[in-house]
Amino acid sequence: MLLSSSHHPQTDGQTEIVNKFLETMIRAYIKPDKTDWADWIHLLEFAYNSAVHSSTGTSPFSLLLGYNPRSMIDFLPLPTESKSTTRSSESFLQKLSMHQEDARLAIAKAQHEQSIQYNRRRKEANIKEEDQALVNPHSLEWLESKKDGAKLNPHWVGPFEVVEKVNNNVYHL
Repeated sequence: MLLSSSHHPQTDGQTEIVNKFLETMIRAYIKPDKTDWADWIHLLEFAYNSAVHSSTGTSPFSLLLGYNPRSMIDFLPLPTESKSTTRSSESFLQKLSMHQEDARLAIAKAQHEQSIQYNRRRKEANIKEEDQALVNPHSLEWLESKKDGAKLNPHWVGPFEVVEKVNNNVYHL
């Protein structure tokens, strides 16, 4: 479980994606004066949790409960069909386990495809000792980058000489 601070939720990208999606759903249903959003939230939550997600290939309800709960539409009488919902608990648990494993595989596949997209334009740094490097002061505990007007500070400072390569991501300057 990953946690993010209450005033900095952008550190949790997946939560931000879900929040953006839910905001879009709410925006589609609320009145122009935006006072009735709470009337819609439970229905939109149900719709979101019932929808099949592209990464998992199944719905959150299906992954959590093993089935999709019935909606109001399911209670409408069907003219000639009868629904038989009897099944043994053993086959139910096997089916649930199968769906969860399918979801794990689908997530792994989606992560692999996302990593390919992310790494498409990424280049390995070829930095050697005695090279010159610039540093982003905003990512460090640099005193000047924390004072008033820090937004106006340069994005990069340096150049500094690379003294030692500790690993592919860490260098002593």
